Amino acid sequence: MGGRIAVESAVYVGTGMGTRLITPLQWMDKKTVIRTGLDLGVPYERTLSCYEGQEPACGECPTCRSRYQAFLDNGVE
Repeated sequence: MGGRIAVESAVYVGTGMGTRLITPLQWMDKKTVIRTGLDLGVPYERTLSCYEGQEPACGECPTCRSRYQAFLDNGVE
């Protein structure tokens, strides 16, 4: 946690006290992040999490698999 505070402080001081780094999703699991986004109307069809960086997503890398599972856990296929 100390590293996070150091980075937050560096950003704040480095921008002349003009920018704060806020990380509201940091302690949420993937299922909760997806649920929060669904509740807020995030256009997930316009987002990409794939490690391969390809479109469409590969569907096989760890990020693709965890994202897919998080949607299933929220009742969305």
